[in-house]
Amino acid sequence: MFVAGFQLRAGFSISFFVLLVGLLLRHCIALKISGYVKQIKDYFANAQLEKELVKYNGSVKLATRKFTEEELEEATSNYDDGRIIATGEHGKVYKGILPDERVVAVKKFKSEESTRNKFVIDVSFLSRINHRHVVRLLGYCIDSRQQTLVYDFINNDTLYKHIHEKNEGSSTLSFELRMKIAAEIAAALAYMHSSSTSNSPIIHLNVNSKRILLDENYTARLAYFRNARILHGKTHVEGTVRGLSGYLDPESIQSNTLSEKNDVYSFGVVLVELLTSQKAFCEERPEADKHLASFFLRSVGRESLGSNS
Repeated sequence: MFVAGFQLRAGFSISFFVLLVGLLLRHCIALKISGYVKQIKDYFANAQLEKELVKYNGSVKLATRKFTEEELEEATSNYDDGRIIATGEHGKVYKGILPDERVVAVKKFKSEESTRNKFVIDVSFLSRINHRHVVRLLGYCIDSRQQTLVYDFINNDTLYKHIHEKNEGSSTLSFELRMKIAAEIAAALAYMHSSSTSNSPIIHLNVNSKRILLDENYTARLAYFRNARILHGKTHVEGTVRGLSGYLDPESIQSNTLSEKNDVYSFGVVLVELLTSQKAFCEERPEADKHLASFFLRSVGRESLGSNS
C-alpha cells in the first residue's frame, strides 16, 4: 500500500516536472522566435531606410561614417541623462566621446515612425554640404529601429544666447566679433545657394540666431536643416513659409514661394540683431515695431535707433 502510494506520488511528481519543463521550453522557444522575428523586422526596416536615404540623395555620397549602436552607447555612457545637452521635438542630443577622444554631439531620434522622414532629411542635406561654417555631420546609425546622427560638438551655445541672455543682457560680443560672425554666416549661405552643393542649390528656410552655433573661438556654424529644400535648377518652389516670428519674409508668406530670398531676408534680420542687440520679434515694442525689420526701418527714418526692447 505504501509502495503503491509512493509510486503514485512519484509518478505525479515526474509528470508535473516534465510538464513544467515542457512549458518552460515552450516559453523560451517562443521568446527566441519572438526575438528572431524582431531582428528580421528590424533588418528589413533598416534596409528600407537605407534605400530611402539612397533614393533621396541620388548620386550624392552619404555621410562618411556609419556608426554601430554599440559604438554610440559606449560614447554616451549608454545615453546617460547626465550627457544630455539638448532636448527637442524629435529627440535628444547627447555629448559623446569617441575612442580617439574626439567629442561629438549624438542626436538620438524618438522611436516613432514620424521621425524617419526627419532623419532622412537631416542625413541627406548635411551629406551634401561641406563648409566650415555649417555644422558637420560625421555619421549616422540605423543598426536598430532607433535612428541616430553624429555631429561635430559645438560647445559655446547659440548666437541668440550670446546676444540676448549672456551676462544678464550685457553681451560680451564686440562689434568686430559680431561682424565676423555675420560674414561667416553670409559665406555659408552663399555656398549653399551656389551650385557647389552637388550642383543643386539648397535653401535653409529657417535662418535665425537660435540656429547659429558658436565654438570656443566664436566661429559661427549654421545648423538645423529640418526645413531646408533643394531647388533642383529652379529659382523657387511652392510651399508654406515656416519659422520663427520676425525672421520670415512677408512677400514669400503672401506668395507661398520658397527661394533664396527667404534666407537673404532672414539673414538681414540676424544682421540687424547683431548690430542692435534687439530681438527679431518683441511683444513689448509697439504694435508697428514688434518685428525688428519694421522697427529698424522706422528707427533709421527717425534717426533714433537705441537700445529699447
